[in-house]
Amino acid sequence: MLAITGISFLISPHHLSGQTGINSGNLLGGNKSGNTLSVYDVRKPGLIRTIELGENTHPHGLDWIHGTSKILVTTEGSQTLLVADVNQAVILQALDTEREILHMVAATPDGRRAFVSSIRSGNVTVFSLPKGERLAQLFTPAFQINDGAHNFP
Repeated sequence: MLAITGISFLISPHHLSGQTGINSGNLLGGNKSGNTLSVYDVRKPGLIRTIELGENTHPHGLDWIHGTSKILVTTEGSQTLLVADVNQAVILQALDTEREILHMVAATPDGRRAFVSSIRSGNVTVFSLPKGERLAQLFTPAFQINDGAHNFP
């Protein structure tokens, strides 16, 4: 168990993401070894809810959609970009990337596009979030990682 300022993380946390805003104190962590997200309140430290991801496993990258209670989540085990509503603890969208080992995700400031990186294929997948569709796969000309943590040809 890991404790930071009175918050105990009981399940293998990986990336953490804090929700911004004057009335927000949410900190969200993906439980890397499973299929859940844990939502913590940093104002009065403690777990406030768990979001079940169903068949989507190994959550990794996290990015809040600005000004909303929605968060984007990459899943390494199911190759999916999820859009979850943190307040309602539900998955709103599950978008297939068709790429392995998803890493990070970033939303545009207006929340209309998402960009998902894959460390297996060395590409970025672009999504339209309002339409729930994949727009493009952007590939690098030559890609190889061998940094001790990730070893992919």
